[in-house]
This record gives sequence, C-alpha cells and structure tokens, in this order.
Amino acid sequence: MFLKSFSQTQGMVASVYYNNLTKTHGKASECIQCGKCEKHCPQHLPIRKYLKDVAGALE
Repeated sequence: MFLKSFSQTQGMVASVYYNNLTKTHGKASECIQCGKCEKHCPQHLPIRKYLKDVAGALE
C-alpha cells in the first residue's frame, strides 16, 4: 500500500534494495504472524500488516 505512492524509479530502487537484503535476511512473506515483534515494538507499529504489504509489493 505505502509503496504505491513511489515513482517508477523509486519503486525499482526499492525492489533492488529488497532483493539484495533478502539474500542475507528473511523475506517479508516468511513471517509466521506470531506477533512477538509487535509486542516488543516501542512505537507500537502494526509490523505484521506492514510485512504483508511489503511482500505483496516486492515479491
């Protein structure tokens, strides 16, 4: 959802960055939706929702 406001160039950069990052770290789609991250997040962000959005946009 938040990635739709990117320009085409910004979207390509985000995609390249994401693909490089996931070579050494997990993909957003690998989240098991346990909620532990949200319980520890000091900003109380909806991390599980954000991971779904990122997976939908970049995978």
